Amino acid sequence: MRQTVILLAEDEPDVRRFLAFALKEQDFSVLPACNAHEALDIFHKQPADFLLTDLELADGMNGLDLAEQILKEQPETKALLISGSPDSEALAAERGLPFLGKPFLPATLIGKIRQLLGTKIRRNAKGAEALTTREQEVLALVAEGCRTKDIATRLGISFKTAASHRSRIMDKFGVHNVVVLLRLAIRKGLIQP
Repeated sequence: MRQTVILLAEDEPDVRRFLAFALKEQDFSVLPACNAHEALDIFHKQPADFLLTDLELADGMNGLDLAEQILKEQPETKALLISGSPDSEALAAERGLPFLGKPFLPATLIGKIRQLLGTKIRRNAKGAEALTTREQEVLALVAEGCRTKDIATRLGISFKTAASHRSRIMDKFGVHNVVVLLRLAIRKGLIQP
C-alpha cells in the first residue's frame, strides 16, 4: 500500500520538525517546506495527497493562498490549515477550508488528517454553502456513526460545542432524527453512502 504523501508548510523550524516527526510516526511520507514558495516548488516536483500548512507563512504568501493554488492545480488534494491566531478559523471558513487551532495534541492532528482523508464530503456540492466548514466536518463524523462525545474528541472541541454544531445541522435540515439527516445529506450530495 502506497504511503500518503503530506506536504508540510510551516515557517517555524522547531514546529516543522515536530510535526514532521509526528506524521512520520504514523507512516505518512512528509515533504517539509519552510514557506509557501518552497512548498509550491516541492509540489510541482512531487504532488502530494495532503497539504498541512500554517496560515501565516513568512514569505509573503499565506497558507490560504497556498492551499487555494494547490487545490486549483490538483483538486483531489486534501488540505488542513493550522494557526494559533484567533481570527484564523474565520478566515479559513470564509474560503471553505478545514482548520485546526494551535496548540493541539499530535493525536488530534492525526485524527483530523485521517478524518479529512476519509471524508466523502464534496467541496462544492449543491447545498453545501448552508453548512460551515466545521458543520461539514461534524456531519462527516455523524455519517461515520460517531457519537457527540467522539466528535468532540476527534475535532478537539468541547462536548457542548460538538452538540451545538450537531443541533445547528439538524435545524438547518429541519430534521430531528439522524437517519433522516443522513438521507437528506446524501440526497443533497453533501456526503456519499
